[in-house]
Amino acid sequence: MSRTPSLRLVSLTDTEYAEFVALQVAETARERVTAGEWTAGDAPTLAWRDTAALRADLLRGAGHTFYRGVEPDGARGGYTVTLAAPVRI
Repeated sequence: MSRTPSLRLVSLTDTEYAEFVALQVAETARERVTAGEWTAGDAPTLAWRDTAALRADLLRGAGHTFYRGVEPDGARGGYTVTLAAPVRI
């Protein structure tokens, strides 16, 4: 019988959120360069611009929740975000 390990989702603390944001700025730059959309020289500035709402912590205030995965042994997993439902008028 095989067991599937369970992963807990834990809301990010402010410190963890800041770490997540720094990783996302770098990842945005890397992905856009890899996709051929930006040059390596322009990528840091453009990634900084494109992550402005994330860096200003506007998304958590809009109801989006950021989590980190935690393995049963306490090891960190990746990150995930639950998005608030859009407001319909």
